[in-house]
Amino acid sequence: MISTRDYIRFNSMSSHDFSTSLRYEQSKFPVQDKFYTEQLGAKVISRADFKDAIGRELQRKDIDVQFVYNGRLINVSEKNRQVDYGDLLFEFYSKFPHTRGWMDNSDADYLAYFVPHRVYWIDKRQLEEFYHKELKKQVSDSVFNYAMTHFPRRSWRLGTKLRINGQWVNASVLQAYNHPWGSEDEWYTESISIPYDCIRRAGISVQTFDIA
Repeated sequence: MISTRDYIRFNSMSSHDFSTSLRYEQSKFPVQDKFYTEQLGAKVISRADFKDAIGRELQRKDIDVQFVYNGRLINVSEKNRQVDYGDLLFEFYSKFPHTRGWMDNSDADYLAYFVPHRVYWIDKRQLEEFYHKELKKQVSDSVFNYAMTHFPRRSWRLGTKLRINGQWVNASVLQAYNHPWGSEDEWYTESISIPYDCIRRAGISVQTFDIA
């Protein structure tokens, strides 16, 4: 289990701008839709819109996109990252310590993890099993509490190690401090990142596609 004794290094960063991230995600919709239609052969793409009741309910279930794929309706969770670090970010808490993240609240069949010029197409059910059986057992909430109390109102990253399938692997703990401009609201998002080679060794289907 990760504890404060396991810290290797850390970087303190400025606060996370939620509205900027949202605009970035929305700007990528045309490229993402093109991936679904041209590379997966998807039909009848429908995006969940938080402005309407049905869309809000889908997004609460971590479903951003629905389409027909291989003859059946597929629910897709979309995530965007502006840099490809060669690892996958598992969100433990969307708002620490009371609101669990998308790894605990998801009805998605696949995760489409978009980075510049590439998308990782991942079996979400297999990913969830890995998260519950491997990661949650090794990551104590005390780590996230330490980050929040020792680095208040800051985003923060530390390197650590986890033992997965009998092997030690490099991992990172990430805290994103959110404080929307002009708002009194603030919260901390807490995550763990794991290299893709470790995820594949755990038997999770991860396909990689090049995109524009």
